Amino acid sequence: MRIFPRLSSSPSSRAGLLISAMTVFMSFAVVACGGDAPADPTVVVEVPDASGESDLGPKDTSDKDSGTPGPGVIDDVDTSDPGDVDGEDTGDEADAKEEVPDLPVLPDPCDALETGASCDDGDPCTKDDVCKPDGCRGTVYECNDGFGCTRDLCDGVGGCTFPLFGDRCFIDGACWNDGDVAPGGCLACVSPVSQTTWTADDTQGCDDADACTSVDVCFGGECVGLDANECNDDNLCTDDVCTTLGGCDHASNTRFCEDGDECTVGDVCKNSVCLPGSTYVTCDDGNPCTKDGCFTGLGCMHEDDDGICNDGDVCTIDDACVKGECVSGPVLDCNDSILCTDDLCHPVIGCITRFNTIPCNDGNYCTQGDVCAFGKCQKGNIATLCTDGNPCTIDSCNIGTGACKFDPSNGTPCSDGNACTLGDFCEAKKCKSGGQVVSCDDDNPCTDDKCNATGQCEFVANFLDCDDNDPCTVGDACQAGFCEPGKGELSCTDKNPCTDTFCAPGLGCKTTTNTAPCNDNNACTTGDQCLAGQCIPGSTGATCDDLNGCTDDACVANKGCVNTPNFNLCS
Repeated sequence: MRIFPRLSSSPSSRAGLLISAMTVFMSFAVVACGGDAPADPTVVVEVPDASGESDLGPKDTSDKDSGTPGPGVIDDVDTSDPGDVDGEDTGDEADAKEEVPDLPVLPDPCDALETGASCDDGDPCTKDDVCKPDGCRGTVYECNDGFGCTRDLCDGVGGCTFPLFGDRCFIDGACWNDGDVAPGGCLACVSPVSQTTWTADDTQGCDDADACTSVDVCFGGECVGLDANECNDDNLCTDDVCTTLGGCDHASNTRFCEDGDECTVGDVCKNSVCLPGSTYVTCDDGNPCTKDGCFTGLGCMHEDDDGICNDGDVCTIDDACVKGECVSGPVLDCNDSILCTDDLCHPVIGCITRFNTIPCNDGNYCTQGDVCAFGKCQKGNIATLCTDGNPCTIDSCNIGTGACKFDPSNGTPCSDGNACTLGDFCEAKKCKSGGQVVSCDDDNPCTDDKCNATGQCEFVANFLDCDDNDPCTVGDACQAGFCEPGKGELSCTDKNPCTDTFCAPGLGCKTTTNTAPCNDNNACTTGDQCLAGQCIPGSTGATCDDLNGCTDDACVANKGCVNTPNFNLCS
């Protein structure tokens, strides 16, 4: 906050007051700009008047909102009645007590600058300072956040900062003094620890608002209730709780319980009483040679029982109980009567069979060296070789006697020795030709095709006449297996002077019409012309007059002019 001391109207005191005002102003600037603030929360500002007495009394720097002291805060000076401060007489007699000597005036920072130039008037609560005709002046602004626990500081460029006083806290949007207890207790403002959050204070008393606790203490910043009222009625079938009024409530539950009878299972609470379960203990001891039962007051009882049992060994049969114990019976026979298996009994699995590879007899006299494999007797090598080398017989051995047998294999495919025949087959122990011959035709007129002794086709080049499929060539002939074009050319003339003929490769003779002069074989026409492949007659104005009055002149188509003598009169 800015302080403006009221200057005395006495001319003789103005210089002294100017120095005093500058002193106060500079002192404020130190505080406002973050300098060392006085430790005493009450700051007294003395500004001498003409009598040398203070024009300002001690300032009340209590917080703006809580009324408690806040160090470093300077409130606005009350200038409503400058002549009476704290009841003191500030009249003319007081003014005459001390004469303030004239002091030199401090230089203005704008003395060496032009009007409008930037300057610094030394007041942190002004901004945009510029030189004016009456000195360095800035625009005054105010920093006030409305909280008494913060210092309102100007930075001289239009900004504000609001640091907390060292012994104050700002928590939950409010100011607190160091040591203030938070609402609800167990927390306090401890500024050396934190100025913005509550700090646990376990020295405070508290109330957890629970009627069922008798001693409440702060622990870790929370109110904890101790010495809860004891409401246990030692009945498992009730839920015991302390009510909000401090009394006990015993509500019936449906928990599982124990009714005291060893022979009941699944006992359950109902109407605050433990009732027996609906099932009874079986008392099964897992011994098949005992009779098991449950008796009230005694519990499970087990008596010896004579009867059949199982000793757990699958390799014994007809096990029986003797004096409460299971006695093993005879050993189980696992023999499957198969020569090619080894049979044994496993005490857990029972009978198991494993394949062996011992010698055996498959009952076939045509084999020898038979041996077991995969549980069966497999035939060995052939004892008697029954083969006649004839593909048209079925060779076999009589398994009962070992004698060879050769039966005809009619219809069986075979080879008659001719590689160029197909479909050979057996008949009466002989191979017959199938009658089909291998086709070696390659559709090439320039090769001679045949089947060789190995049944493979051979294609030998020849020199026969051929046709290269081009109608414009004449005299085509085979060379090196290919049909080569002849050197002659096909003549396409149609003896018509009104058409042009030519041979198109691969197509043959082609004809086009022309408009050439022609002769229609009429001697009486001239200027005949071809049109659309025909000779069109020209004009018929042939002159046959021989200027002889004794002849008859005429034009005959196949002769031309004919002058026949006449018998006309003449001169």
